[in-house]
Amino acid sequence: MTWTIAGTPGTAVTRSRPADRDRSGTRRLLTVLALCSVLGGGLMVTGCAQEPVRPGWSPQPTEETPVKGPVRIDREPLVKRFPKLGSFPRAHWQGWILGDTGRGSAPGPTDTAIQALVELSPQDLQAAKTGYAWAPAPDGWVSRVNSGLRPYLPPSGTWQSSDQFTSDVTPTGHHGEVYLDPTSGTVFLDVTSS
Repeated sequence: MTWTIAGTPGTAVTRSRPADRDRSGTRRLLTVLALCSVLGGGLMVTGCAQEPVRPGWSPQPTEETPVKGPVRIDREPLVKRFPKLGSFPRAHWQGWILGDTGRGSAPGPTDTAIQALVELSPQDLQAAKTGYAWAPAPDGWVSRVNSGLRPYLPPSGTWQSSDQFTSDVTPTGHHGEVYLDPTSGTVFLDVTSS
C-alpha cells in the first residue's frame, strides 16, 4: 500500500499491513532466539576450556574416576610413548580416558592417564642410577598406585625420585610423576597426556 505525504507531492512512503508486521515480529523473535542459542553455546564451550595444569598435579583414580580396563602387559604402547625408558623386558600397566579429575575443568578429547610398572634392562638401569641425582620418593606416594598394579610392586622397594629423570622420561604433552626402585630396576609411571 502506498501513501502520499501531505505537503510533499510525489513522495511515496510504503506502509506495511498489520499481517506483515506480525510476520516481521515473528522473524525478530526467531532471530533473537537463534542469537541467544549461539551465544549460550559459546559460553558453554568457553566454560569447558581447559585450565593450565597445576605443577605437581597427578591423576589419582578415585571412586568418582574408576580405572577402566585390565592390567596390560603389552609393551608397544609404552615403548612408543616413553622411548627414553629404553628396551625394557617387562611392564604392567593401565591406561584410561580421564573423566572428572577434580581439577575444575572438563578433560579434552585426548586426555588420558597411564600408570605403569616398567622393569628396566640392566644397561638402562645402570645408566639411570649413575646419570641422575636421586632423592627418596615422597611419603605416601604408593597410595596412588592403582589396586590392579599393586601386586606387581617390588616387595621391598627403595623408591627414588629425580626431577631430571622425570623430565627426560616424560614426553612433551605429558606430565606426572616417575619413581625408580634401583634394587629391582622398576620404574613407576603416573602420567597424564593432554
